[in-house]
Amino acid sequence: MSSFQQRIDDGVSGMYEGLDNGLNKVNDHMYGIQRKWYYLIGGLSNTAKTTFVDWMLMNAIRDADMKGIELHVYYYSYEIDAESKKCVWMSNHLYNKYRCEIPPQKIAGYGKHNRLTPQEKQLVDAETGYIDKLFSRIHFRYDPANPTGIYKELMDHF
Repeated sequence: MSSFQQRIDDGVSGMYEGLDNGLNKVNDHMYGIQRKWYYLIGGLSNTAKTTFVDWMLMNAIRDADMKGIELHVYYYSYEIDAESKKCVWMSNHLYNKYRCEIPPQKIAGYGKHNRLTPQEKQLVDAETGYIDKLFSRIHFRYDPANPTGIYKELMDHF
C-alpha cells in the first residue's frame, strides 16, 4: 500500500479528526488541532494571542488525555515567563474544574491587595501538582529562535 493510500485510509478511520481546541464553531474550517501541523499565531501587541493559544492548547491536552493520545508539544513563548503562565493556567483550570474565579494576578499576589483567601489558597495548593505535571509535558522555549532553528529542533525530536 502506498503512503498516499495509507493516509487516505487513516483519514477514513478518523485518525485526523483533530483534538478539541475549544473553538467549536470554527472547527468546520480549522479541524481542531491536527497531527504534524505547525500553528503560527500573529497579531499586534496585547491582542490576546497568548491567551488564545493557551486556551486551544489546554483543550487539546485535555482531549488527548481522554482519547489516550500521546502529545509532543513545543511551545515558543517569548512574552510570558513560566511562573506567570502557570498562574494564568491555574486560574483557567480552577474555573473549568470548580467554576471558581480566581484571577491570575491574585494567584501571583501582585499588588497590595491581591492576596488569596485561606479557601482560595487551599484550592490552589490542591491543584499545583496538576499544573506542574501539565507543564512538565510541554517543551517550553522562552528564548528567541529563528524559524530554521525551530524547524531543526522539531525535526531532531521527531
